[in-house]
Amino acid sequence: METKAVLLAAGQGTRLLPLTNEIPKSLIKIKERSIIEYIIDRLVDIGIKEIIIATGHCGHKLKDKIGDNYRGVPVTYVDNPIYDKTNSTYSLWLAKDFVGDDFIVINADTICTKDVLKDIAESDYEIALAVDDTLTGELPEDAMKVTIVNGLIKNASKQIPVEKTHGDAIGIYKFKGRGVIELYNELERVINEKILDQLFTFAVRRLMDRIDVYPVSTKGLPWIEIDDHEDLKNAEEVVEKILEEEKILEGQNTGFETIVSGKLRTINNNSEMGNIETGDIVMISPKLYGGDGLLPIYRAIKQGAVGIIRTGGKVDHGAIASKELGVPCVLINHNVEDLDRYENKVVTINRGSVFSTGCTPVEDPLPSIYEQTKRKVKINLGFPDVIEKYPVLAEKSDGVAFTRFEFIMLEILNGLHPLSYIKRYGSEQLALKIADAIRPVVREFAKYDKEVWLRTDDFSPEFLIAMEDGEKYEQHETNPNSGWRGIRRSIQQKDMIIPQFMAVRKLLEEGYTNIGLFPPMTSFYREYKEWKSLAISYGLDRVKFGLMVETPSAALTIENFINDIDFVIFGSNDLTQFTLGIDRSNSRLTDMFDEKEEAVLKLMKGVIEVCNQHGVETTIGGQAGSDQTLINKLINYGISGTSVNPDPWTLSTIKGFISEKEKNFPEL
Repeated sequence: METKAVLLAAGQGTRLLPLTNEIPKSLIKIKERSIIEYIIDRLVDIGIKEIIIATGHCGHKLKDKIGDNYRGVPVTYVDNPIYDKTNSTYSLWLAKDFVGDDFIVINADTICTKDVLKDIAESDYEIALAVDDTLTGELPEDAMKVTIVNGLIKNASKQIPVEKTHGDAIGIYKFKGRGVIELYNELERVINEKILDQLFTFAVRRLMDRIDVYPVSTKGLPWIEIDDHEDLKNAEEVVEKILEEEKILEGQNTGFETIVSGKLRTINNNSEMGNIETGDIVMISPKLYGGDGLLPIYRAIKQGAVGIIRTGGKVDHGAIASKELGVPCVLINHNVEDLDRYENKVVTINRGSVFSTGCTPVEDPLPSIYEQTKRKVKINLGFPDVIEKYPVLAEKSDGVAFTRFEFIMLEILNGLHPLSYIKRYGSEQLALKIADAIRPVVREFAKYDKEVWLRTDDFSPEFLIAMEDGEKYEQHETNPNSGWRGIRRSIQQKDMIIPQFMAVRKLLEEGYTNIGLFPPMTSFYREYKEWKSLAISYGLDRVKFGLMVETPSAALTIENFINDIDFVIFGSNDLTQFTLGIDRSNSRLTDMFDEKEEAVLKLMKGVIEVCNQHGVETTIGGQAGSDQTLINKLINYGISGTSVNPDPWTLSTIKGFISEKEKNFPEL
């Protein structure tokens, strides 16, 4: 498309004072984005070649926000220094050297669907107006009414009588070829006549006797022009309708909560991973999953994916990894084929839905308030570089309750099965790499005298079989969630757990005293005792030992463990699936999977009561640690604290929630 776009954004928007005292009207936010961003995003999506913005009031703020290049489209600014004494006629006149011979003009307070913009931009008319022809008869006094005769617009004015009103011009115009020449000739005449206080529609109206002006129907699609506070009040609902029109699929965001855009790329097999480019939104085929999405999702994110679309269960490890890495991960288990026609096109992920429009990233300011709480609010931390990104987490959280060694080892193994890695490089080398990976975290939290609890690996055969050499060592399991994984594998096949113990020992030898250690998937006290004895035999007699309660067996026999543990962390996902008999990865059971079911809560409550009697700290970890409804119940049971996603916003929110709860119920 060779069409350009001119946005008229010079006026102050006095009817929206005091909101426009210090910003242009077009920077007023509706939901997460400003008015002008909604407009420009859709212009970029339809292929507009260049954007020219006529600025005036606080124009520098528009330049700071939009920049000189918006999602790859150049942006030029034309300043109207006398915006307060003129109107859009003069602003459009100032843009004459930039518009070329094919452009659309948009009032920078009009938001509509991209289909409305596409229809008028691609029209071949010399002059055209976008018209909502579903609105006829008596319209609001301020509406730009049109009269249409034999398919041509013969008048456009706010003063057209009811019987001659055939639609509402929504503030979007097209000029091409001769229409451009006639427009600027007329604008020059108007300016020479010193008629500077008129909308440029005044000039267009004077052209209607000598050049055809065509209506382009909005086809009943939603739009809004935001002139006053009442319009602004209605705008959120209209924007929702616009987004609904542009929605491709609705799902559930199981990853990080943010808005991202990028080209959609489908990955059907591992060999296609190299096709991922930085900034892509990646749809991962179910063929790549096996029993869990961790490996393909991790690889996609490391390759540069900013968003993930997947099928499966809502709490598999891939979803957990994406959340910790700050990437949205949309779970969609229906009509996924609807995405096929958007391959290599820009789409947006927003609140669990996929939209056919693009946008610039939305970056929320870092929170400034972290309330003090009696109960500890720790973080889950599977990827140490998150602390480099958000160093405030070490200062403001109460420690790390949940570091997964399998996440740590993903980067080290680089797709190679752990046993092959050990065979090639040795256990000592793997231990050194693990120690190097977790040392920065342990060191950073030691500065604040805060603990870091480490969980040994929970690699399952279904995960490992997808790695290089996986077929050598693994067998497919019919029920991988309750198969050869966790503590039972660690004590039967010690080659994989020993380097992890050696890594922790190395940190202890360096003088760190803030380390806790616990195994996954414990069912029986006897296996826990064997695992702990093995750890101590490798020099880990100076760490705190914990128990992850993620099986009903461990929960119901907590008294057996109590004298051998310093802390408990609930693994709510597995505890839920084993208690309810619901596979956490089964897409058909997603709606049934709920850690707040009575049976799960009873198990947690019983464990908390026993632990409180013996002075053992209890924490809820994983995704459930950020669920305020669940936290509220567990506080009532007497839990010691929670562990949340490692981002400042979640930490601040949960600290605030718990602080308020403690203020309202000081007896708890």
